[in-house]
Amino acid sequence: MSQRPSEPILAWLRQTLKAKGLNVAALAEASGEKRADVRQVLAERAPLTVDQLMHWCRVMDVKMEDFGVLGARIPPELALAAQAEEDAADTTESTEPDETEGDDAEDAHSPGLLSFPGAAARAVAPAPPPPREPDDPRYVIDPFGVQAEQIIRLAFGMGVNFRFVADTAQLKNSGVPADVLRRFPEAMPIQLDAAYHRYNKPEYHEHGVSLMLSFDTVRSCFFPWSAIRQLILAVDAPEPVSPDDSTPDEPPAGRPALRLVK
Repeated sequence: MSQRPSEPILAWLRQTLKAKGLNVAALAEASGEKRADVRQVLAERAPLTVDQLMHWCRVMDVKMEDFGVLGARIPPELALAAQAEEDAADTTESTEPDETEGDDAEDAHSPGLLSFPGAAARAVAPAPPPPREPDDPRYVIDPFGVQAEQIIRLAFGMGVNFRFVADTAQLKNSGVPADVLRRFPEAMPIQLDAAYHRYNKPEYHEHGVSLMLSFDTVRSCFFPWSAIRQLILAVDAPEPVSPDDSTPDEPPAGRPALRLVK
């Protein structure tokens, strides 16, 4: 089967997301689209539109010229659209003052995502990451490992919303504020939205996991594996199953049809 023109572009988009530490939820949040719709396009189950591509490049702060890092040729129609988009952005930049300069420019917006063109200096797109190793712990389940660790790794790797419930008695020196612990004397729930996983910065240790969480301020919190009692993953609903083409259609009303009878 011949390769579709959009396949190398989608491969580039997927690699760019990984290189920037983003996931489907983060891209959907920044672009104002439904997560399921973004996932369908990136999985090549729905078409990628030119407008969609231009918008994604803008929120990821990359240029279509960076598409060349894969050694592929930009389709002419996309090159023209990209040039028009860049010209419009240049016009905006020349008429609007840039209120951020130097090292503070990136701090004015969420890391890796810009709210509008020219808000901060464009970063040079990094080279595509090397192919994922077969033993990448984000996607490989160790049936003999700590169950809480395996599920949390998978949740972050897949980029899904998830929630875990921790035994409050084991969180005294965890970094969670004391007033929060008092509100949950027995078990404390923690909800992690996939759109902000990159800010959680999970670090896995022998006896637990460290997460960056926001309470009164951003804190590094440690949760022992033994404290995690329950994990709940919120998965996206699968796409609807299309009707089986092999099923014969019903004949139109008023038209004769053959029917087998006993």
